[in-house]
Amino acid sequence: MDTDFTRKVQLTREEFMRQLPDAVGGLDYSNTGDNIVIGDGSKLVRIKLTDLGIDELGSLDLPMQRVDFSFEDMSDTEVESFMERWDEHKLRMGG
Repeated sequence: MDTDFTRKVQLTREEFMRQLPDAVGGLDYSNTGDNIVIGDGSKLVRIKLTDLGIDELGSLDLPMQRVDFSFEDMSDTEVESFMERWDEHKLRMGG
């Protein structure tokens, strides 16, 4: 099954990349610029980062990224499992 969706996160690209290993549960990944490929073989998670600039919230300047996920050849259960870990990590990190 191929699945695509988008999330918006309040992080710089550098913070995102620093948190990525924990968020993907130690899976192998490679990145070229703003494109990240997680996994190997036919079951892959592709992530595209897009810098959305700074959101101003009162006196706060919040760096924002759009994260486009593309899951290739993964079951619904595998996608849900990946995203549960992702969301748990994101919430734990305050993102």
